Amino acid sequence: TLGGADAILVAQGVLTDETRARTDVAYLEATFRLNYLSCVHLAELATERFSARGSGVVAVITSVAGDRGKSSNAAYCAAKAALSTHLSGIRQRISPGPVTILDLRMGQADTAMTAGMKKGALFASAENVGRSSYAAMKARKDVAYVPFFWRPLMRAVREVPEPLFKKLKM
Repeated sequence: TLGGADAILVAQGVLTDETRARTDVAYLEATFRLNYLSCVHLAELATERFSARGSGVVAVITSVAGDRGKSSNAAYCAAKAALSTHLSGIRQRISPGPVTILDLRMGQADTAMTAGMKKGALFASAENVGRSSYAAMKARKDVAYVPFFWRPLMRAVREVPEPLFKKLKM
């Protein structure tokens, strides 16, 4: 019901087992429901409530993975790309208006979701991610790459021509 809240943060998702997703359609559907459909549903409900009230911020954690598909996690990338695209559609539908729809394109963060992964230089602490996300919400941004350095990195990844990108193993 959101009560008196003036912002909501939708922060849910699961990394997809790509090998299983290629052959198990029920598993693929379940992860797509969690990574995309349920997030959109929550965002739509919050947008409706905040629009009726006349103000609010709907922030949704997506992923830099949605900027370009990778063979190692194509299903996850697809769900996050769909989520970002849907948020863009909501944003356009309610614009201009008093409600902000924020797409938080998260890079790798040291959280429970990545607990089993080897942490590299691109991993951010949960504290850093939290501060950056809060700042983007306060600034009422449309899209924020978290941490900030992912914006130019992903711009470069998106610009790699498809014939060359197919040769990269990611």
